[in-house]
Amino acid sequence: MFNKYFSQKTKNISDPSGMALVTALLILSLIMVSSLAFAKIIMSEVRMSANIINSVGSFYAANGGMEKALHHLKYAYRFSYFDEFRALESQAEAFSIGAGQTFEIIESQMKHENFIAYNLTTTTAAYVDIIDPAGSVSGIDWVEEQPEVFQTKYHIIWQVKNCFPYHASDRLEINFNSFAQSFTDFESRKDLAICNCAFGSDQCQAVVYDISPNRYYRFSFKPLNNPVERLEMRIMDQDDNNLGIFSRTAMTVDGIYRNSRYRLKAVMPAIAPVSGVFSYVIFSEEPFIKDPIWQ
Repeated sequence: MFNKYFSQKTKNISDPSGMALVTALLILSLIMVSSLAFAKIIMSEVRMSANIINSVGSFYAANGGMEKALHHLKYAYRFSYFDEFRALESQAEAFSIGAGQTFEIIESQMKHENFIAYNLTTTTAAYVDIIDPAGSVSGIDWVEEQPEVFQTKYHIIWQVKNCFPYHASDRLEINFNSFAQSFTDFESRKDLAICNCAFGSDQCQAVVYDISPNRYYRFSFKPLNNPVERLEMRIMDQDDNNLGIFSRTAMTVDGIYRNSRYRLKAVMPAIAPVSGVFSYVIFSEEPFIKDPIWQ
């Protein structure tokens, strides 16, 4: 009897049907985990593709907003009236262009915080103007937000590759011409800056010179020895507050489409409406213009 019972238990223990069930469960678990992992990857790819599509939509929405800002700027130039252009950024509502695409104009200014030029060579120069974008020369005060400011200065930072110690003595030629009301009291000046960069830096020391807040200017910057990678100019008051570059038009637009937001920014000189005043009335660095567009 005992031998019969022991023989039956041994047979049950060695039955492979239990191991097959465990193996099947393990395989099913692995398949489920793999499927979930693949599903996660696929969903990430789908979301990525959707984001790419949405970003394209938001880019074109931002581009539409930039076209609107440029349209207002064009007519502001034409009629010498910039209030409507400046007011674009104060409109709280988003502009719709259909299909769920909208844009918001974040900035529309006739003044920008700085002027930046890249890759200047010894045969080229960078130019920047401080001038009334409406072309008026009868009453000049380009520090319009702070009329009480009587002292201003321009501040230059420039960079030369591998400056120290090989190019620390490199020179930057700064020329500027200016005039007062009604094209009177014309002045021309040249400043020469020496890089004098510090050890381990490609940045030349800042150059600061005084200028007047009630004159119009054209500046030119030209390296005399080696190329300049980057040059930045700012206008500061006597307390080193940044006053911005007057007549540097700045526009910033956000395009929005679903969950995507795309920002475009454009900065350009606002000299077009002046009818070429610096191009042929006084200076000769640019081609002679006989028939200016803006009258």
